Amino acid sequence: MSDYDFYDAQSEASQIKTRIVTKYFWFWSRVMISHARRQKCNLAYFDLYAGPGQYKDGTPSTPLIILEQAIADPSLRKLLVTYFNDNEHAETLRENIYNLPGVSTLSHPPIVSGEDVDSQFEQIFSSIRLVPSFTFIDPFGYKGVTLALMEAVLKDWGCELVLFFSYNRINAAIENKTFDEHTEKLFGRTRLRNLRSALVGRRPFEREALILDAFARALKEMGFEFVLPFTFKRSDMKRTSHHLIFISKHPLAYTVMKEIMAKESTDSTQGVASFSYTKSLSRDETPLLYVLDRPIDELGEDLLEKFAGRTMSMKQVFKRHHIGSRFVEKNYKTALLQLEADRKIQTSPPPSKRKGNTFGDMVSVTFPNR
Repeated sequence: MSDYDFYDAQSEASQIKTRIVTKYFWFWSRVMISHARRQKCNLAYFDLYAGPGQYKDGTPSTPLIILEQAIADPSLRKLLVTYFNDNEHAETLRENIYNLPGVSTLSHPPIVSGEDVDSQFEQIFSSIRLVPSFTFIDPFGYKGVTLALMEAVLKDWGCELVLFFSYNRINAAIENKTFDEHTEKLFGRTRLRNLRSALVGRRPFEREALILDAFARALKEMGFEFVLPFTFKRSDMKRTSHHLIFISKHPLAYTVMKEIMAKESTDSTQGVASFSYTKSLSRDETPLLYVLDRPIDELGEDLLEKFAGRTMSMKQVFKRHHIGSRFVEKNYKTALLQLEADRKIQTSPPPSKRKGNTFGDMVSVTFPNR
């Protein structure tokens, strides 16, 4: 699809992507506003591949929606600094922002540039201490997207990132030596070499799992433990087009984004959101992604094994288990209710003393020894 066609009208996939980003930005800004007031600092939103700001049919895209949220909120209106970059659409974006109702009420006028995203961006972000910032990197391909850039925008407190991971293009480039300069910056030279060896003879779903896991490992080694991908399939639903990857240092941020992505999933199995994942490999080959493809039927058994001999609240079970899985809080309550019905756990208070068929946050669970 050409750039011209892409911006004619918003596709359903783009709608989902925009909702995920803007819903999370709203949560993030609510949390960060109180910090900004205490520290007497601003908040920032960076969009490095912003596009024109709206589609030709008039539908606003992420930049305008973010600004509309800021305009509507007195605190954000005062505190938010915004920077939008696009090397093809800067003039159109600037015009669309200028025509946005209420934009003049922002204490910090939006900054728009038309630069290529390159090593200069890495150097600038690396050289300054960032205020709490939310960054969206949404390129058509992968040029300019590097581990160094992600580390630079994530290095300071309160900084989080959503990345468009162009899987179909990255997958094709990994084994093409012509693109070594770009793929090495995305995975690291040694990791790319090992990845190429691991991909030999693999089927498509195995390649996808290994590539995502290698990227997640690179981020984790830099200190960004919480990595959560949301997959977009092609229209034939047989191949992955791209992933929207959330990267954070904070478990609460991860938990909230997981809930947002779960609600935007197009299907679920036994109440567990799909996140559109393809089949994962074994636990040994891709430990970071293995549990993302497990059905809820296995959740109860895993809890029995992991927490054997322990007594803890439902909330503690959730917090200590859900990182790296696609399970959200309600899935744990469902699994624990089933274990309780099967008399595989003991609970306090017992079902007879709880209102309705519920499993509250503070219900105590005792897992038997194994």
